[in-house]
Amino acid sequence: MVKKQGFTLIELMIVVAIIAILAAIAYPSYQEYVQRTKRVEAQVELMEIANKLASYKLANGSFYGANLTKVYGSSSISKSGSTTYSLELS
Repeated sequence: MVKKQGFTLIELMIVVAIIAILAAIAYPSYQEYVQRTKRVEAQVELMEIANKLASYKLANGSFYGANLTKVYGSSSISKSGSTTYSLELS
């Protein structure tokens, strides 16, 4: 009798189960990594706003009248990519 080459269904099911277990372990770590990255991006954006506001104060002597148009030169802040935070100047 000639033995056929290949994997049995049980072997494939075991491999799928192992991959599922590894994915279940890795996914929460990935979510934390994504969350930390978004926080860092938000911190960078806030620091940029703080620097531009400091420059505005240096040029005008006070923060009076500072708004998004005067600080950035436009009425909105847009960055490439998908951000999940919004910033408001008031």
